[in-house]
Amino acid sequence: MASREYLPLDLLENITNHLSPVDLESFGRCCHLFRQHTTAYKNRVFCIERAYRGIFDDVKVLKDFQNLQTSTGLMVSGSTALRLFTRVEYGGDLDCYCHLPQAIASGLWFLAHDFLFMPTVDQLDDFAADFTRLCKLFDDETPLGGIAVEEDIREYKLNNIAAVWNFKRGPLIVQLMGTLGSPLATILSFHSTCVMNILSHDAAYCLFPNLTLERRVSLLIDLTLPMTEVQARAVDKYSQRGFDLLRNAPTSSTCNPNSAVTFLRPRFVGDRHCYKITFKNLSGNANQGNFVEANSWGMSYLRKFNSTTTTDVDISCSTPYIAFTGDILDIQRHLRAVDGLIERQLLSDETALLTIQTLISQNARRPHPASFPWHALNIVISIPISTALTPYSGNGIDMEVLMIFQTLRNWQNVRGVPTHTDIVMPFKMHSTGAMGIFNIGFLLCNIYRSFISDGESKVEICALSFKIGIDYGVGFAAFAGVSPAWIERAETTPMFDVVPGLTETFVMTWPLCRDDLSTTQCVHHTLKESRDLASM
Repeated sequence: MASREYLPLDLLENITNHLSPVDLESFGRCCHLFRQHTTAYKNRVFCIERAYRGIFDDVKVLKDFQNLQTSTGLMVSGSTALRLFTRVEYGGDLDCYCHLPQAIASGLWFLAHDFLFMPTVDQLDDFAADFTRLCKLFDDETPLGGIAVEEDIREYKLNNIAAVWNFKRGPLIVQLMGTLGSPLATILSFHSTCVMNILSHDAAYCLFPNLTLERRVSLLIDLTLPMTEVQARAVDKYSQRGFDLLRNAPTSSTCNPNSAVTFLRPRFVGDRHCYKITFKNLSGNANQGNFVEANSWGMSYLRKFNSTTTTDVDISCSTPYIAFTGDILDIQRHLRAVDGLIERQLLSDETALLTIQTLISQNARRPHPASFPWHALNIVISIPISTALTPYSGNGIDMEVLMIFQTLRNWQNVRGVPTHTDIVMPFKMHSTGAMGIFNIGFLLCNIYRSFISDGESKVEICALSFKIGIDYGVGFAAFAGVSPAWIERAETTPMFDVVPGLTETFVMTWPLCRDDLSTTQCVHHTLKESRDLASM
């Protein structure tokens, strides 16, 4: 199979054209020939020249457009961005999004590169004059009329779009959309996830690649049923392009903090869930930094529709930024801490925000307690045992917990522990908020499963109490139906440690053998807090 004699290059090309990004990586690992071909294929297909093929074929013009994006923060989305990732030609217009004050520079750039302004009936014939007219309307706080856009865009949240200007060069139409806030906020309000892809000045991002590129499904966003005729036509357009429409994300994904569509953690542009294609710098100028990755958002699932959750970040930048609503207070607090550096121009607002967002995204103990709905406990309780006993990817590896197993003899006459209890397990979980609740649910289900696999078929949880603090969660679970033979086995099991001065007490950590989690001081502190809970 590794010989060119049996796999001609045109056949290899045809194979790779139909592979998703994950399959493409796997294909390249098969043999040396496949790796060579895959590397050359990706360099040729996933590049800025291919992204704008048929639009800016002149390298000089493409370089100028890249410079325009760098200086204005202009983003390209729609069919142009999607075709780069899927390698399928869809046709359609070039959809450009930029903050309203930057629209004048963007529009004049198109005019300077042989595009003609195509005003609608409500716009002036001269683009610059119409831009001035529009800005005056906002300065005077005059209500705007309807915004003329093509049907593919009309169903989006247009309260963030100030105006749409059309430019034409031959058969190519450019729609320049000036936004009142962040252009990304508009893109995140698109009708479904398959069109949430962006081209910035130095990279392309598919925000939901597992849905869009691997599974070929698209989660509906901000659409209630029944849809309007325009909404249905726009959604059907992508259905005809091969995307299955998903009205509701499965609970196994929304409640999984390691999922791209979870409501438990914020998402960041360029995070591990994104598929990123880095563009080469055509101009050769110093790297301006990719501050688009300073943006974040959250997912929310309301009674009637799915949505994204964002809040504007209050910083002085030419391009607005958005952040997950649950993180906005933390971001503002960190920005105030470096306000002096920003004021003295030793640190730019963008660099400060990108650094803060990077730290938040790398914090393994997300989410913040104030960021998430506390009814998550009800979700944990309602998870079927068959589902809860299956650890989802990542959880358990990230979890840090101290578990102490004691016989009832150590807990006699404690108010909250039933008299038929056999084993009491105090625990200390180093995670907070909704994440802490889900980790506790995960822990209990797997401890229960461990008892079953050890032959304790009659085991049951007869008492449970815990509290979630700012830094950690602590509590206890009481188990009945555990035989004395389990205690005897625990005494000889390597994963358990004993604590000097405590009888019939066995200590275990996850990850295993974490001495920093099971110090004598930590054990006694956990026992005290859990006993206080049981005595309430």
